[in-house]
Amino acid sequence: NANRIVGGTNVGLGQIPSHASLRNQANLHFCGASIISIRWVISASHCTINRAQNSINVVVGTVTLSTGGVTHRSIRIVQHPEFSSFTLANDVSLVQVNTTFTFTGHIQPINLGIIVLGGGQNVEVLYSIDLFK
Repeated sequence: NANRIVGGTNVGLGQIPSHASLRNQANLHFCGASIISIRWVISASHCTINRAQNSINVVVGTVTLSTGGVTHRSIRIVQHPEFSSFTLANDVSLVQVNTTFTFTGHIQPINLGIIVLGGGQNVEVLYSIDLFK
């Protein structure tokens, strides 16, 4: 089947609780995402570029492409400021939804871990956003 991920396998509900399905107005899946907080998912810029801020349905709590789950409407899309559609460098975006995710056994944020920078390293902040709003 040309619509499947090469080497992919089916998963059961709750096996990947951080997964989100990005869908258009007709409820057609076009990309995946991961839940990172109560109102944000992370995805690829090539999936969200040139889409209207409120045009994405973010569906969580399901493992099917067209049924089940809970739908949240996007209200904001943030592209990496240095994303290149030519090279796909910095191919990351954030999508904020209109209502908070209710965390259950089937809906959970991905574990982002903790990043510790060693002494003396310089870090340039290109963009700052509060993920807990």
